[in-house]
Amino acid sequence: MTTFIYHGVRFINDWERSTKKWEIIDRILSDDISTKLIEAATEGINIAKTLVSTHYPPASLPGMPPAQRTGQLLDSIDFMGLERFAVEFGSNLDYSYYLELGTPKILPRPHMFPAGLEAAKLFPELLFRHMAESAR
Repeated sequence: MTTFIYHGVRFINDWERSTKKWEIIDRILSDDISTKLIEAATEGINIAKTLVSTHYPPASLPGMPPAQRTGQLLDSIDFMGLERFAVEFGSNLDYSYYLELGTPKILPRPHMFPAGLEAAKLFPELLFRHMAESAR
């Protein structure tokens, strides 16, 4: 199983450490943060699916996303969970883990980590844009 978990709360905690202000942010933005995490994760899922949709042959090169042979990996990428200020997406296939990180005999073919990084970059932009639009 390979998953990417993005904890939006870490970003918020770094942004504002005051307990009183955090309580206000929590009360006002809790639903908005969850919504934007889901939007960012949806984009991450789409990116991951795009990365693994190149058909075999040819085989993927080490360091590149895995080529699609059966479509099982592509079909397995989805939401894995949502908790307070954290969203998880990935694949529940065991071999996804081996493709992502590699083995002693197979070099890595990352697909979830690059998608997760793009989703993590997108989250603050989505949240701040929403906050700016809400303030109008």
